[in-house]
Amino acid sequence: MMTYLSKNLKRLRQAKNLTPAELADLLHLPRESVISWERSDTTPGIDQLPAIAKTLDTDVVTLLYPVAEPAEEPFRPGFGCVFGAVF
Repeated sequence: MMTYLSKNLKRLRQAKNLTPAELADLLHLPRESVISWERSDTTPGIDQLPAIAKTLDTDVVTLLYPVAEPAEEPFRPGFGCVFGAVF
């Protein structure tokens, strides 16, 4: 079962264009550690979270909790739109 931590870790790592091996190197850890975290096989120690967050330019809360989905824009009829038909 993937946790918020594993999903967020992978999303943030990819956003920085880092491979698991590159992130592990920056954290001075084996590559297998990052891969294991992203698969939810293991979790990093609580003492490792600040370093992980700093490396990914985020905070610990962002690592641990779900990402808020952007609200869907409501339909707003505009010019050329009458009763739902677009001209």
